[in-house]
Amino acid sequence: MRNLAARLHLVNQQIKQAHRTLDSLCAKLDVPAENPSGQNREQHDVTILRSWPGIGRIVLATLLTEATEPLRRRDYHALRALAGTAPVTRRSGKQCFVIRRLACNKRLQNAVHHWSRVAIQHDTAARRRYDALRRRGH
Repeated sequence: MRNLAARLHLVNQQIKQAHRTLDSLCAKLDVPAENPSGQNREQHDVTILRSWPGIGRIVLATLLTEATEPLRRRDYHALRALAGTAPVTRRSGKQCFVIRRLACNKRLQNAVHHWSRVAIQHDTAARRRYDALRRRGH
């Protein structure tokens, strides 16, 4: 039993250290970088993403690593496709099916799922939007 308690204590310390490291890395990304010409290049992605409800350190780190290019280009459609939230329409002569995208980045899909779940739990505007979509049948 003591061995298990010691291991759990060690794991808890490692998790806390990983969270501190993640926070410091995100803080470094938040500081504007300098171009070789000496001008500051503004990088507001971290500040903007942190301001949205439901985004914590893990979701923020996942978004910044897995969706770097769509975030940099501000490409909403590519971000939705990577996260698996963009619908796929399959049509034939008689039928039209709109289904969930299965070919996506699973880590990004998981991060977006938890982002929306936490936002719905803690933000009233997100909760109202979710309830309205559910009433419409989504």
